[in-house]
Amino acid sequence: EYEVGGDVTSFSFIWGVRKGGGIVAGLDLNDEKALMMTALLGDKAIMGKKGHMTLSAKHLFALARLRGIGWELLRWYAEVMREHR
Repeated sequence: EYEVGGDVTSFSFIWGVRKGGGIVAGLDLNDEKALMMTALLGDKAIMGKKGHMTLSAKHLFALARLRGIGWELLRWYAEVMREHR
């Protein structure tokens, strides 16, 4: 969840594994979500994007530093990598 102009908004995405072990998640972006993901991920290439965006393991690791979600994401990632080796 995040707040913009006094309105609370939320978005979610589900991480998955592609054939071959690649980590991905899909997210539909608008101006607000693109700005928020730019700030969360530290990836300025996201700024101004609209439409569908695929998040990768690089983005997972950027999100893992955030309090409250980091360990859960990293635990899941380690389990997936163990299963796909």
